[in-house]
Amino acid sequence: MPTVLVSAIQERVRVLCDLPVYTTDTPITSAMILDLVKVATELLAGLVGSAASAELYFATSAELTTAPGIDTVALPAGFVSLLRLSWQKSATQDLPLEVASVDNFDAWPGTWSGVTPRYRLLGETVQLFPTPDAVHTLNVFYATGLSPTSAADQLVLRAGWDLWIGLQAAMLVRARQQKDPSDLGALLGKVENDLRAQLKRDRWGVRRVRDVRPGGDRGYPRNGRWW
Repeated sequence: MPTVLVSAIQERVRVLCDLPVYTTDTPITSAMILDLVKVATELLAGLVGSAASAELYFATSAELTTAPGIDTVALPAGFVSLLRLSWQKSATQDLPLEVASVDNFDAWPGTWSGVTPRYRLLGETVQLFPTPDAVHTLNVFYATGLSPTSAADQLVLRAGWDLWIGLQAAMLVRARQQKDPSDLGALLGKVENDLRAQLKRDRWGVRRVRDVRPGGDRGYPRNGRWW
């Protein structure tokens, strides 16, 4: 997927809204436009994340290392949501971990020998049950979402996503200016329809059963019915 500079999106917004070059003294300052683009990218991440398996567009992985006697491990920078957590028990064993139940409110000391530990997300950390008594490696597969911090940041986007972000940010600018954003909204709707269609990876997959008539030669159970 191509990368797009945040500064390029900011420039598109400037042109769409007929703004002067961003400075610290303009009506839409450099800091304000960065914040508006950040809001727009987060809205895009929510839109994309609402589609089935779409969070994998922002997925990445990392290794976490436990410390003896400490029940928490810091989550990676940019962490938004957890997709999978596993324990690298050996070179050939990668065991998926399950979420701890409400009964596991407090961590307790113990060994991981003979048991599969459980976990709970606690703030910006992973809390482990039982508390590790040795150094262990955890493999975390997680979604980062989109959250630029400077105009020099590069966003990894699919075709047309930068246009959606720019239009959304431009509408936010119009709202601040108390101007009518309807022209931008109409274009944003068209771009969003294309974006939603793009997210469907199997475009030709069967969406519904078309023939539910009973028939003994179709192999359906219960007198030929499929349900």
